[in-house]
Amino acid sequence: MRFEEVTLEDAVGIDGISGIDNELSLYEFVVEKGQSDKFRLDLLMQEVEKMLKETRDSLQQIAIWFKPDESYDYQQNEDPRVKKLNKIKSLIIRELGNIAATDKVPHQVTIPKKSIRQFTEEQIELLKGYFIPAFKGAARQINFFDDNLLIDLKKNRTGIGYAQIARLIYESPQSDKGFKKKPFEQWYETFCIIMDIKKLQYRKSQIIIDTAIRSEFYYLT
Repeated sequence: MRFEEVTLEDAVGIDGISGIDNELSLYEFVVEKGQSDKFRLDLLMQEVEKMLKETRDSLQQIAIWFKPDESYDYQQNEDPRVKKLNKIKSLIIRELGNIAATDKVPHQVTIPKKSIRQFTEEQIELLKGYFIPAFKGAARQINFFDDNLLIDLKKNRTGIGYAQIARLIYESPQSDKGFKKKPFEQWYETFCIIMDIKKLQYRKSQIIIDTAIRSEFYYLT
């Protein structure tokens, strides 16, 4: 497919199944096919944001009409179109960061990599959709999501460390039951997309929850 023929709709697909599926193709779509200058990336980001809003609005209307008693938050996070759009968005943000880094004045001192991760409001809202209201401070409960989980997730960790957290969330009584009807591997992939980290080839049985990680995330048990 030539670059001139590639559109955002091609990457996402109308039904969330067709379109460009693998991460390399998504990366090429965003970076390698001629859209890697800041102006074009900013325009593409606007298109992605617009399509995200339209997709979520459509999903919300469907949820209200057909399944008013079910949680909308995690369902819209799991939609294939939303997943692909968020993946493209994370690639755009990463490439804009690379452009900003190369545009810095040469004599500036290199700033060491921060030991604390930063999350966008969208990342926070996506992750929040997977937890029960009480965990998020509803009905005057302690807000463990903002006061504990987000703070602990900002610490830089190894790949197995993030996988352990993903399993803790999946098995936690504090997380929504709806997404647990699907295999752990599917949730682990979603978690990695939200966190903007590389998904490793861990099976659930290979992810051991040791005492240290269980103690750190005591509020999930």
